[in-house]
Amino acid sequence: MTVQLALGTPPWVPRAIGDRSLSKATIGPAMRRIAAGLIARHPLLRQRLQSMVAPPAVRFIGVISSLLALIPLLTDSIRQHAAGLGDQPAGARHPVP
Repeated sequence: MTVQLALGTPPWVPRAIGDRSLSKATIGPAMRRIAAGLIARHPLLRQRLQSMVAPPAVRFIGVISSLLALIPLLTDSIRQHAAGLGDQPAGARHPVP
């Protein structure tokens, strides 16, 4: 999703996820509770930073989010390489002599 956001394309999700929905009986009570909380906090919810929802800013946020999503993958591979475990699957431990 973050790459799609960075590219400015409409979000795509697999059909198995996109076809799921919740019934009104399930979501109705939750939405009423949420609405009550939002109404109580309405003065705090005024619009701020309008420039952050402009298309260039949304793409920038997508790029930053994509980079942040890659950091755990990169740090794991760097750590394995430094420990001499580069050819073993993630989570495998180095044998103790």
